[in-house]
Amino acid sequence: MPNGIFVEMDGQKLKILREKHNLTQTELGNKIGVTQSRISKWENEENTISKIYQKVLKDFFSKKEKK
Repeated sequence: MPNGIFVEMDGQKLKILREKHNLTQTELGNKIGVTQSRISKWENEENTISKIYQKVLKDFFSKKEKK
């Protein structure tokens, strides 16, 4: 996956990637250490994704792409 998609992770991109990898919000949250509620708020753009979690998400989905 090109790194460019992660220049700025927003809710829409997060949802697309999560669904592409057949993960529920709860499953993704458990894998990266946040609640389902936080994933939902990010996807609905009620909260922005911090730079730290953008990196966590980039690393997580990059590893999933390599499998």
